[in-house]
Amino acid sequence: MSIIVKGIAELYVSLGDYDLRAEYLRPGDMFNHNLFLLGIPAQVNIKCLSDLEVLQLHTDKINYLKNRKDESTLNTEI
Repeated sequence: MSIIVKGIAELYVSLGDYDLRAEYLRPGDMFNHNLFLLGIPAQVNIKCLSDLEVLQLHTDKINYLKNRKDESTLNTEI
């Protein structure tokens, strides 16, 4: 899962020989989060329209944070 921290990008979906712009991403936007939460690997095509700073979260890190405490609110939110 990735969160745009700084910059602007476009997310594309490939359908056969065509690349279709699916989403316009700005700071605060997340991408690949649905498949991330389901644990399904995915490759996402991004076109950066400016310098981009992205926070990437790996499933191992989320599981680590989730399992640190039984009373973690992350367990409820996920």
